[in-house]
Amino acid sequence: MKSEVNTMKFRAFKYFFREGFKNVWTNGLVSITSIFTVMASLIVLALFLIVTLNVNNLVKQVRDQYEIVVYLKSDIDQTKISQVGDELDKLEGIESFELVTKDQAFTNMKEEMFSDKPELVEGVDNFLDNSYNVRLSDLGNANAVEEKIAAIDGVDRVRSSKDVEDKLLHISRIVNMVSFWMYLLLTVVSISIITNTIRIAVFARRKEINIMKYIGATNWFIRWPFIIEGMIIGLIASAISFGVAFLGYHYTLNYITNALGNEFVGFQFVGKGQMMGLLAVILLIVGPLIGTIGSGISVRKHLKV
Repeated sequence: MKSEVNTMKFRAFKYFFREGFKNVWTNGLVSITSIFTVMASLIVLALFLIVTLNVNNLVKQVRDQYEIVVYLKSDIDQTKISQVGDELDKLEGIESFELVTKDQAFTNMKEEMFSDKPELVEGVDNFLDNSYNVRLSDLGNANAVEEKIAAIDGVDRVRSSKDVEDKLLHISRIVNMVSFWMYLLLTVVSISIITNTIRIAVFARRKEINIMKYIGATNWFIRWPFIIEGMIIGLIASAISFGVAFLGYHYTLNYITNALGNEFVGFQFVGKGQMMGLLAVILLIVGPLIGTIGSGISVRKHLKV
């Protein structure tokens, strides 16, 4: 008895999927139009997703690399330099700090800026100051810690990338907000397209549906093929949009890497593998989900069963 029930369920699902694919094929031009329209929406969604992920990644990198440079007065002696270090060690909110002597700083500058033309700095007196590179344990207290550091005797000035970080956070919030509303708008548009496509399919099969109702077919037995049709349209659109979006990101990243190096002004882009996984998960879920929701709305509205 149980095996017979399972066989009947299997045949029913087989029928639903066969009819769903048949509907997509029968509707022809309407289905293709729906697929390409939903695909276009998903590609735009993927574009905003790529931008959002990279902007957020940039903000994370800036926060991870955030440090305060504490420049000491030029006439300071070694004893006073050590005393400044002791004062830094007493402050709360500092994770670590490192002394960079003026000689180290001058050597680093020559290696980083004049490695190809060292003769330009030959005979130039060291004009740099001793400094401490300070990393914080909590960036939320950055302003307070900077003020305390600036008040230490022997400190000349304090420099940090707090302004840059604040601007990037502001940009990140704007990008996330715009992306959210774009996702919402494109989702509504895509659901509307699927809804109209299923409505046409329901209208085309209205006589067959009436016959099925007459011989006792259940409501869900009639509805399922249309729901699966929407799901198939969404799945095809999401698969194509995933391919287009990922290939676009792949070739764009290759071009940037070849032209400017793997890091652009110290910024590491989101890796291809990570991006492929994120795009696959999001698009291959969103597409069929949009199709299912759109077809579900349509059959409830236009299929009086």
